This record gives sequence, C-alpha cells and structure tokens, in this order.
Amino acid sequence: MSDTTAIAISPETHRALLELAEQTHCSVETVLQKAIETHRRQVFLDGTNEAFAALREDEAAWQAYAAELSSWDATLHDGL
Repeated sequence: MSDTTAIAISPETHRALLELAEQTHCSVETVLQKAIETHRRQVFLDGTNEAFAALREDEAAWQAYAAELSSWDATLHDGL
C-alpha cells in the first residue's frame, strides 16, 4: 500500500490485532480489512432489519409489500 495514515488505537486493541494476525497467519492490515468489512456488513443488516420493522408497523405499506411479493411468486410458474 503506497499511502498510509496513522491512527491512534489503545494498547489493548493493538495487542488484539497482533494476536489475531498471529492466530490467522495474516497481516495486521488484513485483520483490520476483514474486521471493517464484517462491521460494514453488520451495519447494513442492522439497517435492513430496522427498515423491515418499520415496514411491518405500517399496515398499509406491509400489505402493499406482501401483494408485490405475491405477484412475483407467479413469475416462474414453478409452484415454489
């Protein structure tokens, strides 16, 4: 990587990164990249869950969503 940026992390976090890197036979950078990607995915899923919860609370919107899903069920004509 040609550009680097220094960030401050606690000694505990640094030790955890080093331990994970050693356990997984990866670089600290790879451990950080994987951790960030995992966190990014979790934030996305949390947002999706919140949106579905809000949709479920709106009866009219939920019925419209269910009707749309039902119309898509017929597109393959496979009975599944």
